[in-house]
Amino acid sequence: LALVTGGQNYFGNAGIAPTQPGNEELSWEKLWTTNVALHLGFWNRLNLDVELYNKKTTDMLMAFPTAPSLGYSSYYANVGMVNRGVELSLSGAVVASKDFLWSVNANVSYNKNKITELYNGVTEYEMSSTNTKLVVGHPVGEFYINRFAGVNPANGDALWYTKDGEITTEMR
Repeated sequence: LALVTGGQNYFGNAGIAPTQPGNEELSWEKLWTTNVALHLGFWNRLNLDVELYNKKTTDMLMAFPTAPSLGYSSYYANVGMVNRGVELSLSGAVVASKDFLWSVNANVSYNKNKITELYNGVTEYEMSSTNTKLVVGHPVGEFYINRFAGVNPANGDALWYTKDGEITTEMR
């Protein structure tokens, strides 16, 4: 049995109205999903399920922090993202008799996401105090931190590697 599905699916957050008055650039989130699934059964004892998926989201609502002096802590903007992955599940009856059943199940999944678009043409956005950035072409949740190089024996200050491999006392 193989199943192929696809379609759009538009939800949004009505609560954005009070937090983002007058922002006419916002639009409803759109999701295009394609799944391909395969279910195989052998000897009424062994089952294999494989599912591949591709989910493309456009105009996804995301909150971005603002300066406190603006009167509100965040604003919403539309961004885009792609999620792709595979899910595998294997189950089987090790012992199957009239009065006893012993079965095992194992599953594994892999997901890769990528930001396809940020707001207003921005290609990267640093999430303050989280050591993470949102960068077009990269996954959500990537950390951008300096690698620890040890401690200066003369004064105990922390040492860090720069992106060029040099040692510095500055974390950024």
